Amino acid sequence: MAEFVCPRGSLMAFAFAGENYLLCMPQQHHDGFQIFGADLDIGVHSAPKIEAPSIPVDVEEYCGKVPFNNAIAPSTMNLLHRSFSEWGHRSLRIQESESWISSVVSSVVSGVTGDSDDLSSSTSCSTTPRLCVFVAGLGQKTDSGLSTTDTKPYFGDKIHDYAPCCSSIQYIELATSLYAWYDTALTQRLVDLLVQVSPTSDATTGTIRDT
Repeated sequence: MAEFVCPRGSLMAFAFAGENYLLCMPQQHHDGFQIFGADLDIGVHSAPKIEAPSIPVDVEEYCGKVPFNNAIAPSTMNLLHRSFSEWGHRSLRIQESESWISSVVSSVVSGVTGDSDDLSSSTSCSTTPRLCVFVAGLGQKTDSGLSTTDTKPYFGDKIHDYAPCCSSIQYIELATSLYAWYDTALTQRLVDLLVQVSPTSDATTGTIRDT
């Protein structure tokens, strides 16, 4: 399975913030690298090289040169490449890692191949379903309030497939572009809408329950 996930590359297991991940570093470092987790996959690629624009001589003489610090830190990618090389010489203790490595690899393979072995677990809820509300507002200039439909659509048609613990789904769209994120008017507007989602919420005190 490891060959399938990271063909001809180096596979490393590590933990971050209490979660386990696999890092796949291809033979060609300029291709970037990938990180796989149970709930999160990350692809990292180098930014394209941007050629400096040509500057007219008269403008260059007028502007002069900007002094640079003599001490230049190594680039992030160089540090990563060095770290990956060092990690490649370290062996993991099998008794501590083999169980969750197998789990993460299996999850990645299932995602790539479309294997539906884990479909039942991803579409079931292990706790009591609740009313759900998804809040959108990034870059929006209109306030659509509370709705049972995603009018933009902001979250896509598949959101119900990834929310098995939601007994129902509603949406809130706020005009965040017109307010600072810490604006009290925007905060109050959000609370006023959220208390409408569940009948057990208290609009008088602004208490949100069962949501």
